[in-house]
Amino acid sequence: QESSKRSQYSRGHSAAEGILFALIRCCGEASMLASMVSGSQLAAGLLMLTMYLWAAPLCLAQQSKAIGIDQYCFYSPRVVAVCLPRTSCSTVDQYWSNTTFCSIPNAGLAGLQYPATVDPYTACEGSISLFNLSDASGLRYGTLYVFRDFEDNLALTATLDGSVAGQFYYTSGSSVYVWGDAYASGGLTGESRQYTDLTQTPGRYTCFTSKINLRKVCNPNLSRYNASESSCTCNSPNELCPPDDLSSRNFLNFAFKMNITRFPGVSDSGCGTAADSVTVGTYDNGNW
Repeated sequence: QESSKRSQYSRGHSAAEGILFALIRCCGEASMLASMVSGSQLAAGLLMLTMYLWAAPLCLAQQSKAIGIDQYCFYSPRVVAVCLPRTSCSTVDQYWSNTTFCSIPNAGLAGLQYPATVDPYTACEGSISLFNLSDASGLRYGTLYVFRDFEDNLALTATLDGSVAGQFYYTSGSSVYVWGDAYASGGLTGESRQYTDLTQTPGRYTCFTSKINLRKVCNPNLSRYNASESSCTCNSPNELCPPDDLSSRNFLNFAFKMNITRFPGVSDSGCGTAADSVTVGTYDNGNW
């Protein structure tokens, strides 16, 4: 009977050990927990249960941390909402790190250093222009990288910084005007922006890249770009509106803007609820 009890205890002991070591592997904290669970030092089932309940939240917390947030927070060492503690609120661009959605060329840095996600020579002659993304009062929210690639695309990469009062994300509502002349007829209005809704994958963004084919630029006086068909749609069905080839121009005029939304409750447990929005862009002389 005594032998049977010892056998039952041993089986329970081994099962509890297995649970704890699984947690250790999950959390990546072997050095911290291993000293607590070495076989000869395990006491009773109650101790094992206590340690299990203590270790499980650590594991879950590390699993839920948003991809890319560590580098984003290291680059922005300020006390920002998404970093203290690390948020679980995910973004499409994975906080600047997913090159499918976010291409940040290396602007004047030695080697490929964060936040750069692509080599500087992705841009023709390594030429990259940086602009502040600001509101009408001049308050800065991020950076716009503008460069031309070797396929004659004008690339615009918008990046948003961290914020103390909640994180600003882009979800929808963006536009850009690109033309050889300063402005289309009638001035730079919402109607003259021929490229709108610059992201095709729904979700939250801290960075996105939009590319415009300079060999086939929609005429802002006559047409708008139709992303679903990758072509220009005429403003009037009775007029022709062929795209223009601007690839040989040395100088282009452009204006960029987007709406961003603040999430004041962003935390390690989620994104919270969207609150106020603000329009930011390359603000110049009263025109967006």
